[in-house]
Amino acid sequence: MKICMVVHQYYSVDGRVQRYAESLVEAGAQVDVICPRAPGQARTGQQGGVRVFTISVGRSYSHAASYLYEYAMAMPLYTAQLLALYIRNRYE
Repeated sequence: MKICMVVHQYYSVDGRVQRYAESLVEAGAQVDVICPRAPGQARTGQQGGVRVFTISVGRSYSHAASYLYEYAMAMPLYTAQLLALYIRNRYE
C-alpha cells in the first residue's frame, strides 16, 4: 500500500503525525509525507522509514494576515508536490 500524508506542520515536531506514519510503515505501507521545510532541513529525507518531502513555505505567527498569506502560498506548493509524487507512485 502506498500512502501520502499532507501536513501543515514541521514533521520533526509533530509527534502525532510521526507515530501515525511510522505505524503505517511497520504495517508494511510505503509512506510519504509532504510538509513545510523547517529552518536548516533538507528538501527531502527519510525518518523512521517515512520519506519526507518538504515545501519552501515559512511558518509565521505574527498576525491573522500572515496565516492567510502562509496558506495561500502553501496550497499551490502542496498541490504541485503531491501531483509530482502521485505520477511516480500512484498512491492508493
